[in-house]
Amino acid sequence: MNRERIRYFGIFLIILALYQVIVFILPFFRNSVFWVSYGFTCGALFLQIPICFYALGQSNAPKSKFYGFPLIRIGISYLVVQVFFGFLSITFSQRFSLPIALVLENALFCIAIILLLSASVVREQITKQESRLQRQTDTIQSLQLQLANSLSLA
Repeated sequence: MNRERIRYFGIFLIILALYQVIVFILPFFRNSVFWVSYGFTCGALFLQIPICFYALGQSNAPKSKFYGFPLIRIGISYLVVQVFFGFLSITFSQRFSLPIALVLENALFCIAIILLLSASVVREQITKQESRLQRQTDTIQSLQLQLANSLSLA
């Protein structure tokens, strides 16, 4: 595991521990809305691990890391929104109905997944275009070299 992944994993564990302490130490009413919000927030926290590993990629090339930043940004944005909404619904769990909490939590999750998949597709397309452009550049350079060689021989 490289340093970025270890740091990211450490930050994840700290946030997870802090969330657990806050949720179970403070006197919240623990009904079904509490557990739904708790589950979705923990899910958002655990979702950060595969996002990090996929976004940072296997390569140590700067371009690979750079193309992964939008994925990490979307993941962290989802986490922040989910934690905020999770605390909001946990705090007011007696006033929220379970169906409303389920619909809102699922909507947040689906939006995050759609954004992550879209960013992943864009990343792959940019990588494909970049490799195609590199091949075309190599072809043009070899043609220029052949032309220069044939002109010098003539």
